[in-house]
Amino acid sequence: MTYEEYLQHAEECERLAESATLPVNRHSLLSAAAMWRRMAADAKPRDGAGTNPVIGDSRSGK
Repeated sequence: MTYEEYLQHAEECERLAESATLPVNRHSLLSAAAMWRRMAADAKPRDGAGTNPVIGDSRSGK
């Protein structure tokens, strides 16, 4: 799945939670939305930050 697909699932859960009449259902849907958002964060494309240490940085070994 892609970042965008995870976000779509989260948004759908949040939309359904707005119309849930039972608090337990609302809580379950919001919990599911939070899970989808965590998975989206894990799938989000990275900008490469931190993958190439700066020359002179003690972590670079140079």
